[in-house]
Amino acid sequence: MRLNKDDIYSLIGTVAFHGVILLILWFTVLKTEVPDEDGGVLVNFGNVDAAAGMFEPKYTGQEPPQETTTPPPPVPEPQVETPKQELITQDIEESVALEDAKKKNEEEKRKKQEAEKKRKEEEEKERIRREEAEKKRLAEERRKKEQAISNKVAGAFGMGNAEPGRILASWQEILRYGVLYQGI
Repeated sequence: MRLNKDDIYSLIGTVAFHGVILLILWFTVLKTEVPDEDGGVLVNFGNVDAAAGMFEPKYTGQEPPQETTTPPPPVPEPQVETPKQELITQDIEESVALEDAKKKNEEEKRKKQEAEKKRKEEEEKERIRREEAEKKRLAEERRKKEQAISNKVAGAFGMGNAEPGRILASWQEILRYGVLYQGI
C-alpha cells in the first residue's frame, strides 16, 4: 500500500486532533480526587459538653458511649364500659321500592327496544320502497331507449313508423344506438 502526500497529512491531522481532545478530557473530566481517610465532616450539634468550648475537637474515629435510658413502663388506660345495645338487623332481602324501580327500569328498556324495532322496520320498508322505485325508473328508461332504437332501425328497412323522407339510417346512428342498447 502506497500512501501519497495527502494521505500522510490527513493521518497526522487526525491523530493530532484526537490527541488534543484526549488531553483536554484528561485534565478536566477524567481527573479523580481521592477522598481523605477520615471519612466525612465532623458536625457538632451542641448536645455534647465538649461542643461548648472555643476549640473544635479532633475526630478520633471512635464513637462516644451511648447513654442508655429505659423508657417508663406504659400506664394502662382505664377501660370505659360501653352500654351494650341490641343490634338491629333487617331480615328482608329487597324492599318494595327497589322492586318497583326494577320493574319500571325493565319496562322502560322494553319500550325502548320496541320503539327501536319499529324504527328499524320502518327504515327497512322505506329502503325497499326506494329500491323498487329505482328499479321501475330504470326499467322505464330502458324501455324508452329500446323503443327509440327500434323506431330508428325499423325506418331503415321501410317498416314501422320511420320519419318521412328518411329511408335508410346512417351507419353512425346504427352503431351509436347499438352501443347504447348494449350498455343497458
